[in-house]
Amino acid sequence: MSPAVGRGNPPSRSASSSTIVAETATGYHLLKINGYSLTKATTPTGSFLPSSPFTVGGHRWSIKYYPQWR
Repeated sequence: MSPAVGRGNPPSRSASSSTIVAETATGYHLLKINGYSLTKATTPTGSFLPSSPFTVGGHRWSIKYYPQWR
């Protein structure tokens, strides 16, 4: 129990704030799917094929391609 409890002292108050400043970055990544029909025929529903990692706008990304997603 806090020493201030029961002594008639008001609880201390604090405040806080934060700001997010987003900068716009542009870029692109071309994902080419060779054998599209084969990927649909051989990849189970709910499974994905991952792209190789790539960097755009200073961030590392990868794409999960779901050929059977509905």
